[in-house]
Amino acid sequence: MPVIDGMETCRRIRGLPGGAATAIFAQTANAFAEDRRRCLEAGMDDFLTKPSSPTCYSRPCCAGCCGCGRRRKPEPRAVAGWQVIVPGLATWVFPDVGIFKSTFTPACNNHDHCYSALGATASACNDKFLGDLKSACNSDFTVLSGPVYQACMDTAAKYHSAVVACSVAVNPMGGIQEMSEQRSQAIGQSVNADTCATTPEITGAYDSSLITQVNGAFQTYAHRMPTIYEFMATVNDGNLVDDRAGWNNRVIQHAIGAASVKPPSVSVNWDAVYQRYTVSPVTAGATYGWSYLEGLRSSSGTSAVAWANDAPYNTVVTVGAILRASAGGVRNQAIIPEHLLTVRGTCGPSAGNPCE
Repeated sequence: MPVIDGMETCRRIRGLPGGAATAIFAQTANAFAEDRRRCLEAGMDDFLTKPSSPTCYSRPCCAGCCGCGRRRKPEPRAVAGWQVIVPGLATWVFPDVGIFKSTFTPACNNHDHCYSALGATASACNDKFLGDLKSACNSDFTVLSGPVYQACMDTAAKYHSAVVACSVAVNPMGGIQEMSEQRSQAIGQSVNADTCATTPEITGAYDSSLITQVNGAFQTYAHRMPTIYEFMATVNDGNLVDDRAGWNNRVIQHAIGAASVKPPSVSVNWDAVYQRYTVSPVTAGATYGWSYLEGLRSSSGTSAVAWANDAPYNTVVTVGAILRASAGGVRNQAIIPEHLLTVRGTCGPSAGNPCE
């Protein structure tokens, strides 16, 4: 972006009247956890990686008791023992939380995302929330700050206590997890129809423990990782929210059934000399197809060539693609990460050939 980047733009929007309630999402080719963390710390509501599809990344708009003031709050509900229980409870009970709002906002965002990840538990999310709050205090202040540092740590403990009390009184996880299960089914349908290319991690829809459980079952019984198609079929079989034990058994059955299946290879090598991707190894009898050919000039079968002809000299090109393969009714998919490629091109002053 010219002049300022997306994160600085987000910060400025948040500072405008009404900007705190504006939904802001990052969409970028950078899919690393550090990039996601920086975007959330800048005040964004969510982080989407390209290529994107609405059904790949849709999440509930509000999750649980934390609340950072940007999402619309529902009407207060009376609960025995509390005057009101609403998202953002801590800011109602402990006004001093507002003093450290900018410090605590990233931790609060992460807590909301944790609640909405399928397979998450309130206790695990709440424990991580306290750690994130304390880390924020350590990051923004030092022990040498004296009273300010101690006030931040004390407020973090009170904030955490209020959120835990809210999660016990309201028990928001059931409804949130049901929404997460529906979201997972929608993602699975899009993946199965090849309208969505993603990974479990990229969607942000699944708790890391759930991903580990499915991957671990496949490694134990099928001696390999599941394809994205197998992962979606496995995770969406049964009712994880209401019958976790039955769902656990289905995960093992899917993994055992996959032991006799060998998905086609979607491993890719990059040839810097010829500036092309090539499938290696190639599965005999498999059909290969490329899509989202950003920066790619052509594709055919097992290879795709970068856009290098008719380009200005020393042009920086973004290259990335989605590779799908099918063999004997078994499918596989790979997202080839985007990267920058400087191509020599065929026109420009340095090439001695004017660009038209």
